[in-house]
Amino acid sequence: MGLFADGRLTPYYEDRGRYDSHYRDYGLSQTQVTMTNSKNTFTIPVVSPPGATLKELIDEWGMSQQEVAVRLGKLPKDVSLLFAGRLRVTPDWAERLELVTGLSRGFWLRRQESYDEYLKREEAKPLAEREWDNWASLF
Repeated sequence: MGLFADGRLTPYYEDRGRYDSHYRDYGLSQTQVTMTNSKNTFTIPVVSPPGATLKELIDEWGMSQQEVAVRLGKLPKDVSLLFAGRLRVTPDWAERLELVTGLSRGFWLRRQESYDEYLKREEAKPLAEREWDNWASLF
């Protein structure tokens, strides 16, 4: 748990204070970025799948997707689908992610819940508004 094969601690535990202060072990809910000019205010939702958080962590730690898959006991294809947001974090995944990253099972489940809520809101938008958001995101 949290150890490399040679007994060294994983990068999470070596730099634990930084991640604890950054994430505070809470699932990240929808974050708002507000841009204002003299006439208009635009609020842009910033939401990402939980796999994006995992991808950022392993990139920072210098781990490969293959190594993460081995540590999680999952196929590399499944890890890739998780990164892309096409595979949900289930309680089983959350427990495995906790062992590998040191971030709690609850953190991963809350991240998935926040992402699911975002997707529901997006689906509920009228088609014209979704198309506008997609077009606006290109800039």
